Amino acid sequence: PLAAGGVYKAEIYYNDVWIGEIHELLGHSVKEDGTYPMINTGVTSDNGKTVQTITVPADFNLASDDMGGFSIKVTIPESEELGGQAITIYGPDSGTAPQMFLLEGTWQWPKDRQNIEVAYPDFAKWNADHNYLDWVKNSKSELIWQ
Repeated sequence: PLAAGGVYKAEIYYNDVWIGEIHELLGHSVKEDGTYPMINTGVTSDNGKTVQTITVPADFNLASDDMGGFSIKVTIPESEELGGQAITIYGPDSGTAPQMFLLEGTWQWPKDRQNIEVAYPDFAKWNADHNYLDWVKNSKSELIWQ
């Protein structure tokens, strides 16, 4: 993981095995109100560890819609409406927005609170058809982390 744009507890799993909570993997702990800080999103003083490595088998494959076996479980804090509920998110179905990205190579994150469809104009093409992978090559430089 490179960044955490959400403020809720977000646990990463690989083939249903718990890897860790993303904010904690990036060096931050839960705040008193039950939320976490956004990390590496372009907000002043939101820096975390730059990279955490998750080791996968040699036959790992991103070609499937299941994000290669990764999933994320997001838990809403008790202090929020619907607090305590946990939602497990697997690879998104075509036409739905993902809650996390798993991409080969490197890419540039949109700046904090930037709409990904504006920062990456071809993102909607990928959202309609997850076989369209070139969306990451077309970004608006003023809206992404340099």
